[in-house]
Amino acid sequence: MVLALSGLLAGCAPADYVGTPAQRVRTWVSSTQMGQAVGTILGDAARVDEAIKAHRGVTVVHTDCAVLLDDTEAANDNLPSPDGRLTDLLSDAYGVEGSAANDCYDSGGTDAELIAKSEREQAVARRGLLRALARVTQLTGRAVATTTTTQPGGGGIFG
Repeated sequence: MVLALSGLLAGCAPADYVGTPAQRVRTWVSSTQMGQAVGTILGDAARVDEAIKAHRGVTVVHTDCAVLLDDTEAANDNLPSPDGRLTDLLSDAYGVEGSAANDCYDSGGTDAELIAKSEREQAVARRGLLRALARVTQLTGRAVATTTTTQPGGGGIFG
């Protein structure tokens, strides 16, 4: 009876809570498309930097900063991960990236102090995201691709 009950409960558990720690993280990374989310955030941050450096105007800066914030919040909604340390790394990075996006937006692309603050926050967030990717590699033995242009059937997020 105990064996049957434990089997039934295991069948009801989400896929990212079954298996070895590596299997759980691998499943979570795949199901949340973490690699694409991180790649999107890094790409958004690069577009923000480019818009500000090219003096593209308040409307473009506001749009790019808002997209960065939206994508960061969407990625944050996938937490927690099955690994506490990975969750902490991503949560911290997403929080700092959100602050960078807000400071960027508030700068309008013209407030030098807020732009500098946003750039510092983006650098901290980038380091955090790279640490999170390294944590996944450490846990699973596989690097996570961060491209947002991966073709279907091209090996998935693990390359």
